[in-house]
Amino acid sequence: MPKKPTKAPIGLSTEKFTSLLKPLFVEQDEEIESPVTALKKLGINSPLIVVGEETLRTRRLIDWVKKICFAKEDGSLKAQFNSYFAGDLTSPKKAKELAMSFGNLDLFSTEKVIVINEADKIKSAVAQPLIDSLSKPHSDSLVILEGKKINTQTPLLNHLSKVGTVVQVENLDEKKLARWIQKEARQCGAKAGVETAVNRQLIDSYGSDLFSLSQVISKLALLTEDDGLITRDIASEIVFKSPELQSFELLDTISARNSLATIKKCEELVAQGMHPLQISSFLGRSFRIMLALKSASSNSDLGKDLANPWFAKRLRPAANKLSEKKLKSQLKLLTEMDTKLKGSPLPDETVLANTLVQMLN
Repeated sequence: MPKKPTKAPIGLSTEKFTSLLKPLFVEQDEEIESPVTALKKLGINSPLIVVGEETLRTRRLIDWVKKICFAKEDGSLKAQFNSYFAGDLTSPKKAKELAMSFGNLDLFSTEKVIVINEADKIKSAVAQPLIDSLSKPHSDSLVILEGKKINTQTPLLNHLSKVGTVVQVENLDEKKLARWIQKEARQCGAKAGVETAVNRQLIDSYGSDLFSLSQVISKLALLTEDDGLITRDIASEIVFKSPELQSFELLDTISARNSLATIKKCEELVAQGMHPLQISSFLGRSFRIMLALKSASSNSDLGKDLANPWFAKRLRPAANKLSEKKLKSQLKLLTEMDTKLKGSPLPDETVLANTLVQMLN
């Protein structure tokens, strides 16, 4: 017999949420005929709101719910699934049309699941028809809303968090990120995981950018030998020569005022396919963050970057070598370079090299 369901509180951690679902949907042999009803008995009310800064994890959690709750043994689904993005809902009319469909099942489905990604980006006027509809129960439907945060600037999620169930996908700290990398490597086929030194380098290179981490780990896993271990030798082919890592190395040579190393690193990046505009964009972003760190100023445009502990940590050594006055003058040169790259008759590589030399003076 299935275990007696436990009532779920509003505002669940990822761990608590998965622990509620596993006994009924994973550990029991019986197939659940009505997953939507079963979720309600667990206290998981529609809309299910999954929020977190790490989009890869929020969407994977939704995929996990889809798989364990609604997938049949033959791989087909027990419910009708429809997915949308905030960009699909550009007017109140479109939102109203979607709201009217929540309770309408097709001829071959007994339940319906609708996923709205980036729901935190939906504006107030567009959100209202959805709020009105989702504030009422739909017995045969589950609506899942995905986004990065809930506050007064996210009207759809802010209103419906009082009606549905919120699952907060917490950011990974450094230890959890290291474990996540090992797990991701094994799932990608590297059965022995990742060497400690490589794990450290991946964190230093990509921080909490899980999409980029997932992509590079997938590439590295394909290069593993029979032992299934991602080693430093394997990683050197992709990670240690990556434009992302070498961009930070370029920043280090600039802060050290090493002109020969700066020009050499710049040439390497261009040779690898990075356009001078991409290098300019990276340096501009880095110098703005370093200036904000140095002056302890708050800049709403840099909120996400400043909240990224790995990116900020990687910039601090360079920031410590440069005064606030120097950072401002270098940032001014980078701004001027960006304009020149978009309109100067000189080759882009020449504009880039000239600016880097000026920054070192």
